[in-house]
Amino acid sequence: MVRDFVYVILGGGVAAGYAALEFVRRGVGRGELCIISEESVPPYERPALSKGYLLPEAPARLPTFYTCVGANDEQLPPIWYKEHGIDLVLGTRVKSANVQLKQLITTTGETITYKILIIATGARALKLENFGISESDAENVCYLRNLTDANRLVGLMQECRGGNTVVIGGGYIGMECAAALATNQMKVAMVFPDAYCMSRLFTPKIADFYESYYKSKGVIFIKRNALASFDNDLKGKVKAVILKDGTHLPADLVVVGIGIRPNTNLFEDQLQLEKGGIKVNGQMQSSDPSVYAVGDVAAFPVKQFGNEIRRLEHVDAARKTAKHAVAAIMARDAGDLDYLPFIYSRVFTLSWQFYGDNVGQVVHYGDFSSGNFGAYWIDKGVVVGAFLEGGNKGDNEAIAKVVRFKATVNDIAELQRAGLEFALCKSQLVAKRYLRYAIAGVGVALAISIAYFAYGYGKSDGFHKGSVWLRNLDTDDRESYAGVSKVALLMLEPRSTHRPTIKYRPILPSDLEALEQIHVSLFPIRYEREFFLNVVHGNGIVSWAAVDVSQSGSHDGELIGFVTTRLILAKESELADLIQYNALRKETTLVYILTLGVVEHYRNHGIATSLIREDVYMLT
Repeated sequence: MVRDFVYVILGGGVAAGYAALEFVRRGVGRGELCIISEESVPPYERPALSKGYLLPEAPARLPTFYTCVGANDEQLPPIWYKEHGIDLVLGTRVKSANVQLKQLITTTGETITYKILIIATGARALKLENFGISESDAENVCYLRNLTDANRLVGLMQECRGGNTVVIGGGYIGMECAAALATNQMKVAMVFPDAYCMSRLFTPKIADFYESYYKSKGVIFIKRNALASFDNDLKGKVKAVILKDGTHLPADLVVVGIGIRPNTNLFEDQLQLEKGGIKVNGQMQSSDPSVYAVGDVAAFPVKQFGNEIRRLEHVDAARKTAKHAVAAIMARDAGDLDYLPFIYSRVFTLSWQFYGDNVGQVVHYGDFSSGNFGAYWIDKGVVVGAFLEGGNKGDNEAIAKVVRFKATVNDIAELQRAGLEFALCKSQLVAKRYLRYAIAGVGVALAISIAYFAYGYGKSDGFHKGSVWLRNLDTDDRESYAGVSKVALLMLEPRSTHRPTIKYRPILPSDLEALEQIHVSLFPIRYEREFFLNVVHGNGIVSWAAVDVSQSGSHDGELIGFVTTRLILAKESELADLIQYNALRKETTLVYILTLGVVEHYRNHGIATSLIREDVYMLT
């Protein structure tokens, strides 16, 4: 049997779900897309398996973590694929692939053809037999890579609750599993050959904090040691783990987390490989133009690291490489992926995030005794990596920004003293730094579109839909600055007696949902989700938020107003003649206010004025 498709996604993990959603949003036709997966269920958020799925109380179960809920996006249950005409070929393994003929052959003998293939095969857990350990297939030896593994582990935990568990490996999966096992009242011993846990990422000081915390939960660490063999009973079940130094550890359950290996075997003689994965360009396209690779299996150029080829093993990379590959396939003008490496973990009551690269000089800060601390990695005078434990959304977004924009560090001692405040302050300035390059220090011609003002505030101000107000703004032009304020003040009438506590800050990714809701309530025009994503991530759009911190009490506050702007060179604008554009001043830039809005019951506090003032302050 032969089945023909335009697009085929090989692999049914996280990347497949995000790719499918992107295909649908970009108009894929019914019957054009097929997903082939060895698993029996549609794509789901794999991080749940080592977190919520293993909890003893109210554990996560499908359908609650189908993709793409992990990115606060649409959930894709089985019916979603049917409704959008996507063929799910589940429980199916592909035994051979022919890139030249564009064919995949399944173990059932079916031939599936494609015009474009996305390889999302992910990676498989390394097994103990890969390291010469025999008898490692005992019924109480577990790995954790897919839903079947997770169900098996849950069953064994329930069978031997309160028993002895040995975790082999001190990396990411080992640490998350050990936390889950301890939460399930298991006696846990971790065994690994390194001097401290998570040695690929953590510093000794950071590792010491987590090891101490785990010890407080009853976890034992056996470092600089390794598994030598098992002591099995007559039924072949492991009853003890024997280490290389001769130590015997009693074991009712053994959990192995010693790394992964990308699933490239179908393509090793057909596509170019690097760093253990399939080498792709910035559009996730392999050495064969009809084949793309995403997620754990892809080795791609990371702009943040000077286009060094990296293969990144975390869910965030899977999500974003998948979406970018589809954008490149469908739009053909998507450009190269500009990805900031990101990894996170949540165990017990702890939560950490890391961005960038852990190279160069490390600077620790904060209070390690209370669990509020972090670290920066400094290389060649700039921040290249940042780690934070116990941060809120705004804190985490701040450390991401200083890494993304490679914030300059002039004084290491001052950086250590400032700690998180360095990131919080610098993150407010990175957009300003970007704008200085765009404006080139010669002032800005400000073109404010009033089209959306009429929708949000009525026409009593004399400005109507489509009208434009112009003013030249130089760095020291205070009269012009006041003129901007007057434009907004015409729209406000003092009617309300409520005096909230309003603060102004850049729009953050965490504002996405609220930003969309306010736009829907204010404007009759429907904006595509891509617009909002560009706003919250600063992709070509400069934006500012007004937040009420008196209502939510949170550090980030409740979003109640916004302004979004875009920079355009005057010579490239349709307004060039209107503003008598001077060709000799090539740097002149127009700033368009795309949308400006304030929630209705906050419209009597000068918020629109202040939003514009903050934006203009940034520009000047």
